[in-house]
Amino acid sequence: MPLLEFSLGVIPERLRTAVEGSGYSAAEVARRAGVSVQSMQGWLSGTKSPSAANLGALALITGRSVGYFYGEDDPGENILRDAAIGRRVRELLGVMHPLCVSARPVAA
Repeated sequence: MPLLEFSLGVIPERLRTAVEGSGYSAAEVARRAGVSVQSMQGWLSGTKSPSAANLGALALITGRSVGYFYGEDDPGENILRDAAIGRRVRELLGVMHPLCVSARPVAA
């Protein structure tokens, strides 16, 4: 492991894995995070480290926790996946609620 990883804390392999798993190119992740491609390349190579704000943006874009980039376990929690599931559940509840409210009780 390069010494730079210890001094900066962020593990470049984790950044690369998160970017690759996001379904976006590194350039697209950089664009979405509002940073230059050169900055992203520096982060991915380990020669530079993202600021806390940029790391937060990377976490949201890639669906990882910020701790994941520092080597913490990410036990299958995917922020974007969970948000998408939450949106879908709300949509379904929105469809079901009017049906439930309009249903008349069955006479016994």
